[in-house]
Amino acid sequence: MSINYLLVADWFVKKALTQSRYINSLKIQKLVYLAHGWNLGVNDCPLIPESFEAWRRGPILPPLEDRLKSFGDDNITEELCSENIDDAFINSFLEFIWDRYSELSASELELITSKKGSPWDITVKSCNNTFETKIPNEIMRCFYLNEYISYIA
Repeated sequence: MSINYLLVADWFVKKALTQSRYINSLKIQKLVYLAHGWNLGVNDCPLIPESFEAWRRGPILPPLEDRLKSFGDDNITEELCSENIDDAFINSFLEFIWDRYSELSASELELITSKKGSPWDITVKSCNNTFETKIPNEIMRCFYLNEYISYIA
């Protein structure tokens, strides 16, 4: 089951707001990317229907970038939408992502999501260092399946 990317992004914003934590647009991008990647690896299905692209600052979801552009690098202090995710499984899965990555800064998440051997790295190299290229879900699925196997080992 895939859901609207804005609901996923807003889930992280609401979580940060309830915990009085700093969250900016880059951190939201990376958390949504990680949630999507882990969902592909663990549950073998996309979390969101849209595709991430390999940009200079790592994986970016273009429609989310457009939505968050007005915030710049500032802390986001307002909800992005009024709806909530009403699926208990997805909520607990996002809670796992939050627990695993929320302590990291946007810059640290950028390094993690664009490290050597990552789906971002593989995509950039396969396209002769061309940016704004779609990152295939299959590459993400394989990578995050291996991350999951390492995590549970």
